[in-house]
Amino acid sequence: MSHTVVSLVDAAPHCPELRELLAVRQDGWRFHLLSQDDVVFGVAVSRGEAGHTDVVFAFAQGPVLGLRVVSVEDGIVWMAHGESLAEVARELIAVPAPGRCGAPDLILPVSALSATGDVA
Repeated sequence: MSHTVVSLVDAAPHCPELRELLAVRQDGWRFHLLSQDDVVFGVAVSRGEAGHTDVVFAFAQGPVLGLRVVSVEDGIVWMAHGESLAEVARELIAVPAPGRCGAPDLILPVSALSATGDVA
């Protein structure tokens, strides 16, 4: 799977819901076309903040997926899915930043998801 960083104008034809993101908040979001064998199958929208990265994936088929990944532990602290990119992005923006009151603190380490390594 590859990705290409593009502008909102370039990404919108592949995922018209991206226009809704403008109503949520455009500042700081980067747009990435997701493709395989030169066929675009989705769009990822990401923004980096101090200590974490927020990502929303919108695929040609299926629900939208949102994640917050913290850089300290390289793990996922929040995830949700829904039918609307703007809905999931709004939920994600509302999640308190790491270290703030109410911020999620249970970390699912990405390394725990690896298919390689020791198996008990």
